[in-house]
Amino acid sequence: DEKGTDLTRATRALYHVSPWASRFVGNVEGRDIYEGRVRVVICDGFVGNVLLKAGEGAVEFLFSTLREELARMLPELPVGAGHRIAASLHALKSRFEYEEFGGGPLLGIRGACIICHGASGVRAIKNALRVAHAMAEDRLNCRIVEQLGAKLTGAADEHPDSSSSGAHE
Repeated sequence: DEKGTDLTRATRALYHVSPWASRFVGNVEGRDIYEGRVRVVICDGFVGNVLLKAGEGAVEFLFSTLREELARMLPELPVGAGHRIAASLHALKSRFEYEEFGGGPLLGIRGACIICHGASGVRAIKNALRVAHAMAEDRLNCRIVEQLGAKLTGAADEHPDSSSSGAHE
């Protein structure tokens, strides 16, 4: 538990005593995110943005490279194979499209806020509004504050150095 900044170490300490402690896996590798080992990654905004941008770039690069290679191979493929491959790739790519998800929630504030991609179109904004509405209806931020807040005082008492990081504000 020595990895990370003062803030991330203090946050990790809070999770060890939180209602979610049994589901908290700690530090993860990049592949853990894409393999589905975790559903939520807690990080500061800068790290989160780098993670998202790197993931987007990798997916775009992979699909453009696949498109180029398949276009080169297309004359050699059996009739109809190109359409089947294109349909499969389209289905796969849709799992990674930011417009489908709308954006990511900004937690730690009062209310529901979804951070959208700078290039978001109508579909992404519509889905961001859908997610924000669900967040507000579910009282997501309120529930996080209620559940974590009860543990916060005890965690700060157990980990006195965490109080200086601002993790509890």
